[in-house]
Amino acid sequence: GAPMTPRPTRFDPDVIAAAVEELWPLILDWHSDVADNEVGAKADLRDALDGYEVDGYHLARHLDKAGWGEVDSALVDVLDQGAAFVRRAHREAIVAWVQREGITPAFDSGAKVRSDRMKDGGVGVIAKIDATHAEYVVRLPSLGHVGSGNGTYGTYLNFEDVEAAK
Repeated sequence: GAPMTPRPTRFDPDVIAAAVEELWPLILDWHSDVADNEVGAKADLRDALDGYEVDGYHLARHLDKAGWGEVDSALVDVLDQGAAFVRRAHREAIVAWVQREGITPAFDSGAKVRSDRMKDGGVGVIAKIDATHAEYVVRLPSLGHVGSGNGTYGTYLNFEDVEAAK
């Protein structure tokens, strides 16, 4: 079925908040006195993670500008895990969304489909279905995708971005 609410993005407040909660114990291991201002510190972390540059260096620069003081290489190492935590929280939010909305694939493996997300609105064939995350792997021979052996098998496309090929 079609979803009633939009697919979660990595910028959704719940996704960012989940990543902050996963990062928090590592931040406390780095400097336990950060706990003195937990609310403010978590707000700073949410602000830092709510952007496109979420590697440890850029996150540390953001926190430095927020007045964290002693931003050092140990903190950069901790913050380097932030992007992975956001990715994981985002994937988990998608799984929950698929379950909550009762989303099911509209096409079977082998179906010919097209998507505006593919170059030139190319036509491809569904090679694999990831129902848990509401994604198809679509093989486009025109992009050099292979059916077997070494190489790229296809492009991941969201269920909602795919339609039947004419």
